[in-house]
Amino acid sequence: MGEEAAVAKLLSRALVAILALCTVGCVEGEQEEAPEATVSTRSAIKGGVPSSRKNVVGFAILQGGGLGGCTGSLIAPNLVLTARHCVSQVGSEQVICGQSSFGAPYATSSFYVSSDDELSQTSNFSGVVEVVLPPGGDDVCGFDVAMLILDQSSDVEPLVPRLDAPALASETYTAVGYGATDDGGQQNTFERRERGALAVACNGDDCPSFSQATSAEWVGD
Repeated sequence: MGEEAAVAKLLSRALVAILALCTVGCVEGEQEEAPEATVSTRSAIKGGVPSSRKNVVGFAILQGGGLGGCTGSLIAPNLVLTARHCVSQVGSEQVICGQSSFGAPYATSSFYVSSDDELSQTSNFSGVVEVVLPPGGDDVCGFDVAMLILDQSSDVEPLVPRLDAPALASETYTAVGYGATDDGGQQNTFERRERGALAVACNGDDCPSFSQATSAEWVGD
């Protein structure tokens, strides 16, 4: 199997290994307010505590004159697992499964990746040489995952993704990431933070219909 095919296969399986990401871990919706097949994604750590997990990396995104940020997991010395909504344009925060799709990925020159505990202009950044997207579709539901191939290898010990079993209801996990510390996105930090003792609510087809989680996704706290 060639390197590109191997990466694509790992990417398609990695949808069950998102326990390490704050940006992709769950799809949330309000049962009483959200219409059928409508969901919204949220990424807040909601406070948490400073984290030293250097295999959870942050990256700046320079796009269209603006600056954004996201989180990913270093799963090989030069390979970062992240969310597709971090690397491609999405029409709106509210999406309709089966209708809302991702646009083309941003240029590789848009990304600056670092494992520093706090991101700043003086951080040790790596560039990106390739953005790898999951095969099979570009729907926001079920395909919100991507990989960044870095231009240099990191000496940080990679995180080992869990590929042999899905997340189970009531299983605990720790959310780690940079970014918003509240649901509204009004409070932000460039420091890596984590929050533990969170629980998986449901997995895939066992989730209630309003969550619109696909068979490869799960919903958590």
